[in-house]
Amino acid sequence: MQEQAIFSRKLLYKQTDQLYSEHFESDISAISVMYAFSWMLSGMQHPTTTRVRIGIIYDHQDNNKILLNPTIEFWKNEEWRFFDDVLQNDKSWSPEKAEQEALYMIESFL
Repeated sequence: MQEQAIFSRKLLYKQTDQLYSEHFESDISAISVMYAFSWMLSGMQHPTTTRVRIGIIYDHQDNNKILLNPTIEFWKNEEWRFFDDVLQNDKSWSPEKAEQEALYMIESFL
């Protein structure tokens, strides 16, 4: 019998910014998304919680093309710790699809 987990997530905030990049020689956009996750296994009295940040850098002038692999970070020991890249070099997804893939990866890991 497989144990079922009670799992939830809540969007805490989403912010965007634009800045000129000398490296890409154009204006680029960045999204930072913060979620709170919690989960419980049967028999637990209280849920385990964590915060996760997803970072996405894209070119809003070129059909929202993702410029770098989006990143996933976990808040641990009073600092952000890198967890994984999303897409492993496939940058054809929109920022929204990359965020959804990151959420899927996080939930699969947790």
